[in-house]
Amino acid sequence: MLLATRQLRHKCSLISAPRGSWNMMQRRTSLDAPQMLILPYSSRDSSSCGLLTARSNNAVTNGWQQLHFRSARFGRLPLLQRWRSTTSYQSNSKKQTDRLPLDNCRNVDEVLQLVAKHIHSLHPNQTAAAWTFISKLMMKDLRCQQNRFELEQQMRSFLQHTTHSLIRCNPRQLSTITLTIAKIVGNIREAHQRRRVNIYHQAFGKVLQESSSNPNQGIFHALAKATDANLPRFDARCLSNTAYAYALLGYDPKIDERSLMGGIAEKSIECIHQFEPQHLANTVWSYAKLNVDNSRLFQSVGDNIVAMDDLRSFNPQNLANIVWAYAKNNTTHAGLFQKVGDGIVAMVDLSSFAPQNLANIVWAYATNKTRHHGLFQKVGDSIVAINDLSSFKPQELANIVWAYATNNLQHPNLFRKVGDVIASSDGSKVFTTQNLANIVWAYAKLDVKHPGLFKKIGKSIGALDDLSSFEPQHLANIAWSFAVTDIDVPVAFNDAFTRALVQNKNEFITMHLTQLYRWHVWQIEKSNTGLPESIRERCEQAFKTSRSSSSAPHDECSSILHETINVPKENHLPECNEILVGNISYEDDGLKASTAPIENTDSQPSINPSKATDLELMTVPELKDLLRTKGLKVGGRKEELIARLLEEVPRL
Repeated sequence: MLLATRQLRHKCSLISAPRGSWNMMQRRTSLDAPQMLILPYSSRDSSSCGLLTARSNNAVTNGWQQLHFRSARFGRLPLLQRWRSTTSYQSNSKKQTDRLPLDNCRNVDEVLQLVAKHIHSLHPNQTAAAWTFISKLMMKDLRCQQNRFELEQQMRSFLQHTTHSLIRCNPRQLSTITLTIAKIVGNIREAHQRRRVNIYHQAFGKVLQESSSNPNQGIFHALAKATDANLPRFDARCLSNTAYAYALLGYDPKIDERSLMGGIAEKSIECIHQFEPQHLANTVWSYAKLNVDNSRLFQSVGDNIVAMDDLRSFNPQNLANIVWAYAKNNTTHAGLFQKVGDGIVAMVDLSSFAPQNLANIVWAYATNKTRHHGLFQKVGDSIVAINDLSSFKPQELANIVWAYATNNLQHPNLFRKVGDVIASSDGSKVFTTQNLANIVWAYAKLDVKHPGLFKKIGKSIGALDDLSSFEPQHLANIAWSFAVTDIDVPVAFNDAFTRALVQNKNEFITMHLTQLYRWHVWQIEKSNTGLPESIRERCEQAFKTSRSSSSAPHDECSSILHETINVPKENHLPECNEILVGNISYEDDGLKASTAPIENTDSQPSINPSKATDLELMTVPELKDLLRTKGLKVGGRKEELIARLLEEVPRL
């Protein structure tokens, strides 16, 4: 008997247990039947009792004809009674699954009808599977054979059954149900935003949502409560899927005034070494998406990744989502960013990286204030090597050039290529006002002149009769950028632009006023219309104050520089104006979410006129401004302007 047990353990992966605690049950054998059943005996935890079978090749479970066992007790239940209930439960589950042929369902209608037919005998596995099928089939948008009222009633009945059956669900079933319902809600929201709503979206939206932006907190609170009760039994996959589900919903449930996300974080830290790359990426992305700050979790995930020998098991999406999450959550982890950067640089090429992966990675490094020259060079070279950038969305192009400018890293070929793409745009690309402001700011910040790009954007802005969609920050950045690069596009700054300045005159901060005054002086030089009288004096005063003050105001403004603005989903504001380079739009792709930054200032440092190196950092228009304040001659090349200022230094 001992030899048989050893042979059986060799064939099977068995849960370790004290010697003598294994009870053996033997049946009359056949070629394709289980040879033996082992039951581990424990007096501590009834959930540890399980069934393990050793099979010969192609063995199938057929039930037991003869059973020999040694008497043992499991709590108050005899071991045989425990085994019978377990095997009967599994057998019934298999039979029920056989009676619920979800694979044959062609649309959501048929799934709901099948569920309604077996509603009183559904097993938790079948409940989870049905929700999964509904989520997948909703994407196909097939014709519905029922009316909306019938669909609502069937969905309410199924939802009620699901809520009542949560107490019987294990962690895998709970996480699956939570994730699939969250995906359905996400699908409904996306359909409404894209104005492609079908009868399923209308019917299910009434049941699963309290409003267009809020989920039905009844079902999700019930799911959260069941999750909280079973959290100690959750594995890495269940934890990451649950966190991801609530991130999709934008809902952080509270259980007795405790955050469920806090509990998930603590459990995740305990078993962080069991997390696969996808689990790690999904988890930190979820917390960043929900704006839930948990420094211990982020530190644990970062340390775990840094301790790995290499990152070959991480796909491009994993890497992009991880660094994006740290930047979005404003969490620094120097080792993690260095490890990811080095790993990407070591790759042969970046052809497997989607445009959004590349954009999110450089955006994350810039937002996190991490300069990795090798990474930025690698990404820039990779983009330049692409023949056609039509696959890059406007949001991605804007994020890329913004990241290089924020980190003050030059890549002339990259900027030339991106500029050419935008300048030659036929109107199919969709740009937000924020995109436009970020793009021209980036080129001006790095002193990259691309007349074609600026003329395209300038003419596009000039074609608009109403600039009410432009925020004060956008107006100031655009005006400053054209002045700094000295690219004159008079049509851009027409009456509509002037009206927008007047409408926002009370919204401009000091740095905006300074930027606008620089633009005003440049406009007058070009014999163009400058600032309207109503704000000219304020702008001039702000400019003079910023020049005569110490570096403190610049430090204050630099803190505004890296403001991050979350971008709503595409077509969230369909009423926005159209721009020739594309229509106004907003975009956010779930796990591939791209958060666009915005710059509030020109980020020029305080200049010491006595240092030639500081003067060289200034642009020509800024040098001319400084010469004017000193009453010196303005004309000439940049070298002559710097020399004139240096000659004037002893008298300053």
